[in-house]
Amino acid sequence: MLSKILIGLDGSSHSFKALEFALELAVLKPEIKLTAVCVVGFSRDLALFAGLSPEQYNAFLKEKASKTLAQAENMANQKGIKISTCVLEGDAAEMLSKYARTEGFDHIVVGGRGLSNIKGMVLGSVSHRLLYQAPCPVSVIR
Repeated sequence: MLSKILIGLDGSSHSFKALEFALELAVLKPEIKLTAVCVVGFSRDLALFAGLSPEQYNAFLKEKASKTLAQAENMANQKGIKISTCVLEGDAAEMLSKYARTEGFDHIVVGGRGLSNIKGMVLGSVSHRLLYQAPCPVSVIR
């Protein structure tokens, strides 16, 4: 049933609770393969607002994602669990859904509240959109 779980991370406390949930599943069922993903959503407007060039802002987002994934790897290693990591670029809900579909994940785990922005308030949260877009079951952890 559960063999391949995708964990969406954004650095928020709720996303790390989602990671903890997935790690506990892997402790109970060691054959589960875990992959933690950070999606970098570049915005030229946010770059300009932050006073950075688009290149600087994109590099900042990727560095932040790498640090988040390193923290996820550390948490998994402490429990003796192997975890793969990946950074994707684009809209978080769309990219997580697409990645889950193309890579054959059978479950997605995300936090109930992330590091949202104005766009999230208008379009709906990543977790809410994933419930409708994902090709597999989604667990939203609070």
